[in-house]
Amino acid sequence: MTLAFLGKQSEDRISAAIRAGEKAAQFSPMLRLRFNSLGAFPNWKSPKTLWAGLGEGAEGLRSLSVELGKQLKTEGFELEEREFTAHATLGRVRSPKGRRELIDRTVRWRTTDAWEEAVSVIESLTLFESHLSPSGPAYIPLAEAKLAG
Repeated sequence: MTLAFLGKQSEDRISAAIRAGEKAAQFSPMLRLRFNSLGAFPNWKSPKTLWAGLGEGAEGLRSLSVELGKQLKTEGFELEEREFTAHATLGRVRSPKGRRELIDRTVRWRTTDAWEEAVSVIESLTLFESHLSPSGPAYIPLAEAKLAG
């Protein structure tokens, strides 16, 4: 789950991002999340990204995102101004080939009944560096900050 996207940054800005994450983590307890829906960006007619939405824990994750945003702005980062939507990106659709089958096979996951056991506990924030390639992105963890507990 992405709480803040920083884009390309110079090497000297990484320590500032780490400081912001550590400060934000001090204010958040561990989070228990329960996923309860499946969605697609921009929509199901033309899905480009599949995501799992949150029921339980969404507000706590939103609060953590707001605190992280405040700490990043204090460190001089400029962030997107759009409102945070609590979700986990599951995958990206690269081609319209098989779109109908994808839509048909995911119908049952769009209701809360299918997600009864989909629970996760978030204990830390991780700063990742991403490298994009034709075979897909690679995510390299740079730093981790434990949540308050």
